[in-house]
Amino acid sequence: MFVPLHTQPVLSRHRVATVLKSMLIVMSTSMVILPAYATSYSFPGNLPVGCNSSSGSYSCNGLTLADGDTLSVSAPTTININGDFKAGTAIKINSGGDPSKLNLVVSGVTTFGDKTTMDANISGGGAITFGADSNLVGNITTANGVINTGQRSTVVGAMTTSSGAVNIGDASTITGAITTKVAGVVTLGNDVVMVGTITTNSGAVNVGERSRVDGAIIVLTAGAVTISVNATVTGSIATTYQGSNVGAGAITIGDSVQVGGAVTTFTGAITVGKSSSVAGTIQSNDGAITVGDNSKTNGSVCTGNSGAITIGDNTTVAGNVETRSAGAITIDDRSKVSGGATIYGAGARSVAASASVGNRIGNSCALAASSGPKKPLTITSRAWRQLFMR
Repeated sequence: MFVPLHTQPVLSRHRVATVLKSMLIVMSTSMVILPAYATSYSFPGNLPVGCNSSSGSYSCNGLTLADGDTLSVSAPTTININGDFKAGTAIKINSGGDPSKLNLVVSGVTTFGDKTTMDANISGGGAITFGADSNLVGNITTANGVINTGQRSTVVGAMTTSSGAVNIGDASTITGAITTKVAGVVTLGNDVVMVGTITTNSGAVNVGERSRVDGAIIVLTAGAVTISVNATVTGSIATTYQGSNVGAGAITIGDSVQVGGAVTTFTGAITVGKSSSVAGTIQSNDGAITVGDNSKTNGSVCTGNSGAITIGDNTTVAGNVETRSAGAITIDDRSKVSGGATIYGAGARSVAASASVGNRIGNSCALAASSGPKKPLTITSRAWRQLFMR
C-alpha cells in the first residue's frame, strides 16, 4: 500500500512569505533595548575619567556625567574642574548630603540636564544651566556667565553673578537671594514663588505673571523693573538708593498686582496698572507717575524735580498727591485722596467733580536724605549692554 511522505499540504510561496513576515513583526515588537547602566562615582574612591587626587584635593580635566550617574563624597571636598562640566538627565550629586561639604569650581561652562538633584555649592567662570524639574540645594555663583534654571525647578540657596543674567523658569520655587553685582538682568518666569530679595547694580528686573516675590526688588544704579499681571511683591520696589540722587529706571506694575512696600525711583516713570495695590509711597524725583483705575495706595504719590501725576478712576490714595517743582496733577472720576493735592511749582491741577481731596497729611512727600554711595560704581562698556535688556 502506498503511504504519502507528507501528511500536510505544502505551503505556497505566497503563504510562506506571509508567515515569515508575521514572524519578523512579532520578533521586532518584542525586542527590548536595554538602557546603559548609570555609574556611581565617589570622592575618594571611584573617580570619573580625567579626575585625579593629589594631597586630598581633586581636579578634573573637564567632567562629563551620563544620564542617571551619581557622585558622592564622604568628607568635605572641593573639586576643581578645568574646562566644561556636562551632565545628562536625572543625575545626582551629593544627593541628600550637606551642601557645605561639596564645592564645585568650574572654569568653563556648566550644563545639567532635566531632573538634576544636587546638594552642593557651585561656582563657574561661564554660564551655569540646569534643566527642568531640577532640585538644587546650595549657592550658585558665576563670574561672567548667566544662570539658568529650567521650569518647575526648586533652588534653596543664593544665586549671584558678577556680570551675567539670571533666568528662572516657569513654576519654579526659589528660596534665597538673587544678586547681579555689576550688570545683569534678572527674569522670573510665570508662576514663580521666590523667598528672598532681588538686587541688581545695573540691570533690569522682570517678574512674570502670577509670580510672587517675598522680599524687595532693588536696582542700585540703572535698570527698569517690570511686574506682570496678577503678581505679588511683598517688599518695596526701588530703582534708586532710597531718596538718594543715584538711580534710574522706569517701574511698570501690571494690572491686579500687590506691592507690600514703597515704589521709588530717582529718574524714571512709574506706572501702576488697574486694580493694583501699593502699601507704601509712590515717588519719583524725575518722571511721571500714573496710577490706574480701581487701584489703591496706602501712602502718598509724589514727584520731586519734575513729573506729572495722574490718578485714574475710582482710585484711593491714603496720603498726599504732590509735585514739588514742576508737574500737573490730574485726579479722575470717583477717586479719593485722603490728604492734599498740591503743586508747589509749575503745573495745572485738575480734580474731577466726583472725586474728593482732603487736607495735607504730615510731611510724607519730603525727599529723604541721601543714603547712597558718594561715587557710583563704574560700569564698563560691556556691562552697559545689559542694563535695560528684557
